[in-house]
Amino acid sequence: GGQTNASTCSEFDQFWKVEASEINQFRQVFESTGSIAAADVPASILGWPGRNNPYFTEFNTFDLPPNKDLAPYWDVDNDGEYDPLNGDYPVIDSDNQGVYADQMVWWVVNDKGNAHTETGGEAIGLQINSLAFAFATNDEVNNMTFYKYVVENNSSTSLDSVFFSQWVDPDLGSATDDYVGCDTLNDLGIVYNGDGEDDGLQGYGDNLPLLGIDFFQGPRDENGKQLGMSSFLYYNNDFTVTGNPETVNHYYGYMAGVWKDGSPFTFGGNGYGGSEKFNFIFPGDPSDANGWSECTDGNPPADRRFLQTSGPFRLDPGVVNDVIIG
Repeated sequence: GGQTNASTCSEFDQFWKVEASEINQFRQVFESTGSIAAADVPASILGWPGRNNPYFTEFNTFDLPPNKDLAPYWDVDNDGEYDPLNGDYPVIDSDNQGVYADQMVWWVVNDKGNAHTETGGEAIGLQINSLAFAFATNDEVNNMTFYKYVVENNSSTSLDSVFFSQWVDPDLGSATDDYVGCDTLNDLGIVYNGDGEDDGLQGYGDNLPLLGIDFFQGPRDENGKQLGMSSFLYYNNDFTVTGNPETVNHYYGYMAGVWKDGSPFTFGGNGYGGSEKFNFIFPGDPSDANGWSECTDGNPPADRRFLQTSGPFRLDPGVVNDVIIG
């Protein structure tokens, strides 16, 4: 109902982790015999916070809320409840049988159970079921991590101008010499080094990597349309008009396409004070002398943060939205 309390939130302030090796072993036993004893089920599977898990309290100090969809699982007998002794096991998506990663970590948060000390904004009544997962491979996927957010509007209010943002403080090696940009065709936010040497104890030296953050899926608007990245914003770790947000209006404005003084993001320069409104800052290829990037603009490298935003759309009560980031 969009309400909770501090004691419930405190109980859920933890992470539940499961490995593919445990699921593989569990499935091999169950599928070969058609049954399994509780003693033969790994604790990570037996204590997984799936809907109405009867064994949950054996591994946790509290009860699950009844009939509540939490961590995803494959429901082998299709009875709507998680029971490993019936063959149920954790997956990435409850609609996809047998799809799980080499490691999965699940947790849940909401915006109702504590004070909003960072933004000063009002609570809405959102719950976010989060799943981080990764694969052990012999190719570049081994260097990737993925995050699935299932966002529920548990309030009684329709939200008419919603934005979802992925916020990133990339700190690529040394945090003080970064450049950022975006690839609008692939919904990527990118961080790379601002010069040829990444200095300091945390630096990569001259062996410079890049990091890309991708909107793989979601969110969907009120008509079910898949939304991609609608804006890309960077800001500096300072308190200038293009720096850290300080009020709830700054946070919302950064998602909605305006700087802290209410002026719009604009094309060229550092994205501030131009004449052409433009929602994607630094979308050019850094190697293209005619593109708009931090390289062509000659910005001094600094400690950058960025937002990849999708919206606006209406989020009605009871609606669930999935977002997957890579």
